[in-house]
Order: sequence, then structure tokens, then C-alpha cells
Amino acid sequence: MAVYVTGASFVCAQGENEAAFPPNGSIKPPAVQVSQMLGQTTEWPYFKAFGQDLLTLPDLFALLEKHMLQTASAAGWEEEELGCVPILIGSTAYVVSDQESRFGSGQDVYAYPPNEISEHLRRRWNNPHVYSFATSCTSSAQAIGYGCKMIENGFADKALVIGFEMFNRFTFEHFQAMQLLSSGAHSLPLADPQGIILGEGLACVALSAQPGGNRHYAISGISSLTDHESLTNSSDDALRRLIAGILKQAGVDAAQIQTVKVHATGGIGDEAEEAVLREMLPHSYRLILKPYTGHPLGAAGALETALMLRFIQNGRFPALPDAADYTDLPTAHGQPVSDGLCLHYFLGFGGSNIGWVSEWCEAV
Repeated sequence: MAVYVTGASFVCAQGENEAAFPPNGSIKPPAVQVSQMLGQTTEWPYFKAFGQDLLTLPDLFALLEKHMLQTASAAGWEEEELGCVPILIGSTAYVVSDQESRFGSGQDVYAYPPNEISEHLRRRWNNPHVYSFATSCTSSAQAIGYGCKMIENGFADKALVIGFEMFNRFTFEHFQAMQLLSSGAHSLPLADPQGIILGEGLACVALSAQPGGNRHYAISGISSLTDHESLTNSSDDALRRLIAGILKQAGVDAAQIQTVKVHATGGIGDEAEEAVLREMLPHSYRLILKPYTGHPLGAAGALETALMLRFIQNGRFPALPDAADYTDLPTAHGQPVSDGLCLHYFLGFGGSNIGWVSEWCEAV
């Protein structure tokens, strides 16, 4: 059974919804974020999406409500439906930015429970069906997976998935301490991985058992896999098994996959990832999204799904900011969006991996 993406709303470093990725528009480079590790000040590229350095809970609640309402409207839902559809949240940050802001201003850091965000949404929409996911970089991708499973198994006809990630020093300094960050402002995942550039973002995605709009965007073949090899990197064998599982679950052959939305963060796993793709999907075009957003960690699943819907609506995949560095890779960037199958996969610290096949086509 296919589940349809019928609406979305997002904000990332490239802008918000229609303002992002204008035709023939330039791609915004990363901003600068300061690290203060052990009293030493260093500068690192970072894809900023929000005006504040530390997003407080009132700021986040306002953003969530705005994008939830915009997503519901885009999907043709009534606002009242937000009180009954399952709401699934994915993030790694959750309340950390607010706690850092409170600590910096001398306020009580422990003034509320860790699940305050889901509790707020329950109260705001009088909706008891709010669920939180924290599986590192796959948090909102897992939320999409479970939202689709709810619909496939008849527990709901619709679901709303939210992914968000905002700067917090706890996460940023830990990535820097592990020497995972890129010092250069040019993000070249797969082509020349020199380190990860992190980024902020927020996205809401509407899922439905029924299609909507003139172009259908369907998800099927959801499959997940736990990789036990490393806490901070996925093994090539696990990626092979994940891709094989997705294709089997979707009932398609590798030769039918036209495009692959890669994970590709610019980190040390990129070379192994590309080697697996050349082995298993040699004729598929790559779609690389981190050069636009940075790595938005737990928001990646929802944000990249929302971006895909945006590209489908635009009718063209955006060009890469450093396209000349990708001449040796078959990419879909700058090309018109045509009907076909796309493989999506998301890899996370701790070995939480998930993916699916999407299909977009004109409504019959």
C-alpha cells in the first residue's frame, strides 16, 4: 500500500516554502558559527535558518503552529483535523536550545519536563495522539515511517509529521570535539567529503491514504535496519542490506530506480556510501541535499521530504552550488523532474537506519 505526501511546509537556510529555491536563483552559502571549546574561539560554517542564535520554546511553539497550519491548508485539511490526526515529532534538539538560553539568562533550566513540546501540542490541539522520536539523525525519518505504518495498518487515514533542529552549543561542540566538522564553507558530499556542515531547519509533512493535487507523491517499501558496527558511522554492508530490504519491500528492481536521494553528509562515510551506490544502483542519478541545508540531524527526514515535494511542484531539481565538482557523478541536479521512482534512505548515529521508495506521477 502506498501512502501519499499531500502537503508540506518548511523553513531552511535557503528560505521558506515558495521563497526557497527560486527559478534561476542562487544558492545561499553557509553562515559562520563560533565554537568556544575549552575557551578557544574558532569559526565554522553553519547553515542558519532562524534569526535567533538559541531558539526558545515560545519561539519554537510559534513556528510549529505556523507550519502545522500551513501544511494542513496545503493538504486541504480543516484546522480541526489537527486535533485528531496522529502527530509524530522527530528531533535531536527538542528543549536543549531553550535550556541553554535559560541557563545563559540565569533562569531555572529544569522548569518543565523533557517532553514539554509534545505536551504543548497535545494541549494546543486537544490531541492525545502526539508521539516523539529521538533516533539521532533519523528521528523525523522514523516518524514518517511510523506515520505511514499507522495509515497502512488502518489505525489512521492521515498523519502529520514534524521535524525540527536548531542550533545548540551542546550538539555543536560535541561534533567539533569529535573532529567531524568541515572547516571549509564549500559542502561537497560524495564528491570531496572534507567534514560535515551542520544546519538548522523545520518541516511539517502531511501523510494520507488518499492522493491529492495534480501530481501524486507516494511513499512505499518502508524498511528499517539497525547497524551494530559503529556509534558514529554506518557500515557499507548495513547500507547494502538496507537498500536491498527497501527494494524488496517496495517490490521493485534496482534497475527501476531513477533517482537516489542520498544520505551523504560530507563525512567519513561518504566514500563507502558512494561505493555501495556504484555497486547496487550504477545507473541511478544522485540527489544530494546537504549542500543546501547542511546536515539538519533529526529534522532531515521531514525536511528532505518537504524539499522533494517542493522540487516536484517546481518541476525541476535545483542546481548544485559547486556543480563543476560533481562532473564524475551522475546527478539529477538542474534536470526536469520526470515521473519515476526515487530511493530515499537516512542513516543515523547509533545505527538507526531507514528508507523507502517514492514515486511521483501525474494524476490520472
